[in-house]
Amino acid sequence: MLVKKHQRLCSVVKAMSCHGWKSEISRRSGLKVETVAVILKDLIYDPALYENGNKQPDVTSQPFFCLGGEFLAVSNQLVLLSNAARNLWDLISIIRPEIHSRLRNEKETLWLKMLSPKLQTYGLRSFGPIKFEYENKRSDLDLLVIDDAQRFGLQLSKWQNLNFLPNR
Repeated sequence: MLVKKHQRLCSVVKAMSCHGWKSEISRRSGLKVETVAVILKDLIYDPALYENGNKQPDVTSQPFFCLGGEFLAVSNQLVLLSNAARNLWDLISIIRPEIHSRLRNEKETLWLKMLSPKLQTYGLRSFGPIKFEYENKRSDLDLLVIDDAQRFGLQLSKWQNLNFLPNR
């Protein structure tokens, strides 16, 4: 009976030494063990991140839990059901804000380069980012989309999840 319960638990929670996780992830990803160690450290649940006054990541952002000593566990379902890309982005903004800022700027530049040609296929012109001053206040537009035929413009700010264009 105890063996069956243990087998069922092992099917949903995987536990091994920290060294074992580093080796396994390195082997499967092709990343150096040193790189995996840095990433794994960020993915281990840290109760300090969930204290009052802090921006708190989703608990699934850090799916590994210390079992004591050098042992770590991860729930298979926790990983499968989480939104890994969103959680990672949010976690980086909290624990590595300088890197997050740099990546956010690079991402916006990349998206502009990718989005502008797509907008052109719809007869739209795009501009951005645009810095301006109005009534002695500085601001910026991340993206300005112009439809000359309809004499219409659309200004977009903080457009990280822009999904309004149909696939062609």
